Amino acid sequence: MKKVFLALGVAAVALSAAPADARKNKAQVCTKWRHGHCVAWHRVSRHSAMYRVGYRFGPRYPHLKENPDTIWGRHVYHTFQDDVPGMRLRDLIGVDKMMWGSDYPHFDSTWPNSQAAIERNFEGVPEHEREMILGGNMIRLYNLQDVIEPYGAK
Repeated sequence: MKKVFLALGVAAVALSAAPADARKNKAQVCTKWRHGHCVAWHRVSRHSAMYRVGYRFGPRYPHLKENPDTIWGRHVYHTFQDDVPGMRLRDLIGVDKMMWGSDYPHFDSTWPNSQAAIERNFEGVPEHEREMILGGNMIRLYNLQDVIEPYGAK
């Protein structure tokens, strides 16, 4: 399974226009977002509207038989470090495609206050979703089930 890692979430839209064989081969894309609400907006509003009315996608990609949001939802993972609004929109982003990271050693990372950032971002989030976002999704994406125990494993 080939994985592509991009710094800009917008570039992941390219997967929507990728040849069908790339989508059949389960290609995965990982983005780093600054604001999760932007991901939710693209998924819910932008992708669906452009597909529905044929704006941009129709003329450029006549082979596209699915809504780009459906393709995005299957293939695109998102990482973040401090985004309370994005966490509140996790049902629109896709809990199974979200991954938290401290962004250490960058100067604007949550380190050395990562635990406080986790508590702030995950307030009110059910434990099973918390486990997915704090490690389970990463373990699945990188196929590390035999190497790493998931967050919260006893």
